[in-house]
Formats: sequence, structure tokens, C-alpha cells
Amino acid sequence: MNGGPTTRGECNPWLSPFFITTGESLQPSNNFWGLQFRNPCGLRTESSSLSDPGSDGTILSPAYATAVISDAPAGTTLLKVEDSSVVGKYILLGMYNTTADGNLIKELLGTDQLRPEWTTALRAGKEQASSFQWLVEVKQVVDKHTIELCRPLLRDCLLKYEPAIYNAEMLEDVHIRQLCINSRWNGLFRHHGFPLYYSVAQAQEMDYGWNAINMKRVAHSTIEHVEIKNFTNPLYVQDSREVSVTHVDVSGYDGHQGIKVYCHASDCLFQHIHFHCHFADMMGGEGNAYGNTFRDISYSTPLFKPADFDFHGFSEGPMSPPAYNTFEHITGFRYIKGAGAVFMQPACGIGNVWRDIAFYGGRKGASPYYAMSYRVKSGIEKYVTAIGYTLIMLMKRKARSVVQAKTIFIEKLADIDRMGIPQEHHQKFFPGCRVE
Repeated sequence: MNGGPTTRGECNPWLSPFFITTGESLQPSNNFWGLQFRNPCGLRTESSSLSDPGSDGTILSPAYATAVISDAPAGTTLLKVEDSSVVGKYILLGMYNTTADGNLIKELLGTDQLRPEWTTALRAGKEQASSFQWLVEVKQVVDKHTIELCRPLLRDCLLKYEPAIYNAEMLEDVHIRQLCINSRWNGLFRHHGFPLYYSVAQAQEMDYGWNAINMKRVAHSTIEHVEIKNFTNPLYVQDSREVSVTHVDVSGYDGHQGIKVYCHASDCLFQHIHFHCHFADMMGGEGNAYGNTFRDISYSTPLFKPADFDFHGFSEGPMSPPAYNTFEHITGFRYIKGAGAVFMQPACGIGNVWRDIAFYGGRKGASPYYAMSYRVKSGIEKYVTAIGYTLIMLMKRKARSVVQAKTIFIEKLADIDRMGIPQEHHQKFFPGCRVE
């Protein structure tokens, strides 16, 4: 039984500790991990939510090991490197943008043109982001210039992207089995509930303070036959690989994020999972989450609330959205949804596939793709959105001027009109993804 919230709201509150959290000595909660920009500009990101303090871009980075010295095609397991003797068991294979217009990020997003509101994507070329960051295991050192990976390359590894290898320290063989966990959370969930329902601290608690299990920085680990009740965030798999999550029941109060693959979650399996309650962001992820499989998952409640596959894009500036993930035989979900801050869009990268999905709850004949930032708004909804945004921006900027309020309000109305795109055209915000 978890008796109290674990919110840490001062920095990256969305990374607050979980009831069961692994890897704290390797990567403390409230810290992102991965490869930083080569040429960071020091930009601080801020959301339009008053309960989220934003991020200063700090990332814990692994140690550089060696350079890749030869092109390698997708599907091979062999990499030629400068010095294989310094390569560890687990690595981050990074590739960098090498042109100012973002040659690599465009490939990973499946587009030739970055939209002006995708400001994180636009930073990738200018600040030289390692947009491709893949957490993978080394099977063996073949010779002094060759390593063999445990699984085939997801994409071509090309010298024009200056590929490099970084050693990643990981835990192994963490197993959570035959367990029922519950909490004393009161269940009064309101997504980003400040200022309408809660104070900033209370809103952060509702969104990030009642968390069940976070498998962080682990490999070859399992969660099996586990019941999770009354948590606003039941399960994260973060910066981990080959974690198997099977036979999990999630029930109790409605909450925030059901299952989330975060940052560098790679090659993990989620199957035989049932949701008996609703989550605002039901199942999905953000960051360089690659090669994960979701299979045989269902959602049903007596009072049905539409639930979506949910993606939030980049996670942190140097990263890129989830790619190469597979979703199979899943029932009770409505849309494939892109959510989160517009500057972190698009929500998904290339190679995500949905097969044998029983979509339920959407408009008849509607596209399965839904990008929230581009929803068409009109009438009262349009003006209420603009008023709410204006109040939030005035509070964030500690401004009281009527002129400032009017300027913000007019600009937001124009943004709403400019961004609104009918849902039948939202598929273009999920380039390189497909439903079969």
C-alpha cells in the first residue's frame, strides 16, 4: 500500500519518483538521460500549463566510447568502430544532424518540411542534436574494429550523420511478480487542474504524485501477474530495454497516464494487459522509444470514456519522437492521438504500425489519427480557449497590463484559426506511420 504522494515539483515534476522506482543510483528521478545537443543554445522550454515549471534542458549524459567508421545498412547486426575494446555491454548508438536545416530529424519524422510551430524539431539542425539515440545491447566484440549487436539495426547507420557509441550503465534482472499494489490516493483527478480545481501543488500531485511502477535503466527484466489499483500513473518504462510486461490488471480511479514508454525505452514487450479504468493519456510515449511491441491489450469500463493511443513527441530538446513501435490486437481505443505542447510536435516518428485494432468511440468514418494541437475550434469554445490561454500567460509573465492581455488574446485567436485543420487531414501529422 502506497500511503502518500511522491511529487517533486521543483524540477521536471513529470519525472517524480514512483512507489516502486528502479535505478535511482544511476539516474535520480527528475533527471532526463541521453545525448545532449552538440551546440546547445541554453533555451528553457515552457508549457502553457501553470503547474508545469518547464525544463532548463539539463540531461545526464553517458560516457563517449568510440566512433562508427563505416556505413551499415538497416538489418545488419555488425558495426565497424574505431576501437571495440572500449565498448561496453549496453550502448547508446547516436547519430547527429549535420546540416542547419536538420537532415536527420527530417528523416526520422518522415517529412521534407518542418512546420514553423515545431520549434524543437527546428532546433535539431541548428544545435546539432543527436536525434537518433538507440539504447541497444552488444552481443559480442568480433575483432578490434567490429562489434555485433543483439538485434538488427532499425535504420541505416550512415557516416554523414557522424554516428558514435556511448556506454550505458544498466541494471539487469529486476523482476516484479505476483503482486497487488494499491494507494491511499483520493482519486479526485483533474488533468492539469490548476487554477480551476487545484493549487499548483495539488495539480502536480494529481498529475504526477501517485505513481505505481517505473522500470528505469534496467534490461532483461519483467513485470508479471501484477494488479495495480488507484494510481494516477500505473506504469512507466524509462531508459530501459527488453523489459517484458505481461498479465497486468489496472483498475480503480481514473488517472493521467496508463502505460508510458519514456525517452530511450527500447525493444520492450507489453502484452495481456487489461484496463478497467480510464486515463487521460491511455497508452503510448515520448522521446526515443524504439522497437517496442504492444499486444493483446484491452480497455473497458461500465461507463465508457474514450481512450486513445497517446504520443507527446520529443520529450526533451535533443531527442526525437517514438518510432518503429508495433501495436497489435488491441480493443477499446478510439484514436491515435498526438498531444502535449505544440513545440514538441509532431507526436510520432516513422515506422509505427497498428495491426488488428478494434477502434471504438470515434466519430463514424473519422480518421484514426487525431492531432490535438490542430483541432478545429469555433464559437464559444474558441473564445474560451483564448481567454484561458491569455490568463495563464499573464500569470506566467506576471503581467497586469490591459494592452498585454489584449495582444495575447488577439494573437491566440489568430493561432487557433491558423492551426485548425479538419481531422480527416490529421494523418499528415503522423508521417511514416500506418494502420493495417
